[in-house]
Amino acid sequence: MSILSVYHHRTPEQPNKVLTHTTDIAATLAEHGLDFSQHELTARPRPGGGREAVVQALGPELQTLLDAQRCTAFEVLDCDGEEGRPQGGEEEHAYAIEEVFVVFSGRAQLTVRRGEWVFAVLCERGDALRVPNGSGRWLSLGDRPFCVAVRLLEKKGNSMPVDDDGAKAGEFPGMDEL
Repeated sequence: MSILSVYHHRTPEQPNKVLTHTTDIAATLAEHGLDFSQHELTARPRPGGGREAVVQALGPELQTLLDAQRCTAFEVLDCDGEEGRPQGGEEEHAYAIEEVFVVFSGRAQLTVRRGEWVFAVLCERGDALRVPNGSGRWLSLGDRPFCVAVRLLEKKGNSMPVDDDGAKAGEFPGMDEL
């Protein structure tokens, strides 16, 4: 089940709102310039196989998603335990390009800061979250990460750190703390 927890950026200890219905999640996020959708996926990549195995398992479905989301580049997130944990994703960062985060296997929590509000979206298979450029974001995979996700990007781009006078990424609950 997908879950959206909405926090004020100065009060990470308690969400203002928690939603579990897809239409409510999508509507709330849309009010703040984020796009949440669910997709029927046919590919079933197994976490822990590595980038090439994931790309092979996704096959033409990856190109279909790239085209549908108007993206030209992608990055693979493949985690099966501690070894596959991505470096730096748990710190808040932003991109000068749009990103669409799609989960193919397992679960991941993508948290996005938009103005005074912080949106923690627990995503599962088939969930896609479009994050506008310049938005602060960070990823939580939990204590025992088991996930295959793809970051679809408008084009290749480097992340940049985000400075905010509100609470820092580590102060908000991660995936295992909801």
